[in-house]
Amino acid sequence: MSSDETGLVHRAWLPTHLLNATSPKGKCLHFSYSIDGLSVGGLRILVNATDVTYTIWETKDSTDGEWMSGKVSFTCETPFRLVMEAFPRETYLRRRGFVAVDDIYLVDGFCAGDCTFEHDFCNWTNSNTSDEFDWKMGRGSSSSVTGPSRDHGSSVTWRETGK
Repeated sequence: MSSDETGLVHRAWLPTHLLNATSPKGKCLHFSYSIDGLSVGGLRILVNATDVTYTIWETKDSTDGEWMSGKVSFTCETPFRLVMEAFPRETYLRRRGFVAVDDIYLVDGFCAGDCTFEHDFCNWTNSNTSDEFDWKMGRGSSSSVTGPSRDHGSSVTWRETGK
């Protein structure tokens, strides 16, 4: 947790122990959450890997104290921690609110219904008509002109290997 000089908490973290890298088929994180109160900015789930931390899921919406189900698919090629982070709405720090999580579990493979394009095209196909573009599977581009250096859902960055 962190706080300012008044002692007000700015963020709260709930980290896992260090987990092994995922397979290319990824993992699915299931959880339940409840959020209410003026002081709550939201809840996010981070992957804290060897050399990078990134958000894989986030909500800023109140559930009005009701329990909601959440799930997110992800991959990570290095050992990592998952971190659930509750963060405040800065303008309402002195108000009350809560973020609660429960029923957290992690399973192998992507979440049902999710398509992350990590291992296939998920039943999407390239058009065989006279278009001028074809989709390719990859994890980033070697050139900022042709795309980002890593894909959205993983920490893998394209690197030239010399092969």
